[in-house]
Amino acid sequence: MSVPGAILPDQARSLNEIRHAILQICGGKTREISENQRELWSPYFSRKPNDASFNPEKSKERLTAHFWILGDRRPYEVHVQVIVEKKVDGTYEEDGEDEIFSKKIADQLAQGLTNSLDKRNLIDDVRPF
Repeated sequence: MSVPGAILPDQARSLNEIRHAILQICGGKTREISENQRELWSPYFSRKPNDASFNPEKSKERLTAHFWILGDRRPYEVHVQVIVEKKVDGTYEEDGEDEIFSKKIADQLAQGLTNSLDKRNLIDDVRPF
């Protein structure tokens, strides 16, 4: 069975660091977050970078990134899947996934997690009380 999208295995960062890196990629906000905060959806975006005229409600095609943080403790595994939606008769329908964008976003996330090591506290995720 193949897993959709791209996978970042063996992420030894804390859940907060992983979520923070995902938020950085999504421009500081998400469209939706699951109750346990391990599934996140990016806002809709265009294939064209920096497309100022992109309107997710009027565009013929829009993409969204879906992130999963898997594992009950470190190291975590992060899955990234970019879903393509096309407008058909006024409503959006899922039209598959974009493997290339999934890999590109996973690479950005890996770079963001690597850069977060420079900003790490000596005491990572310790909650004494």
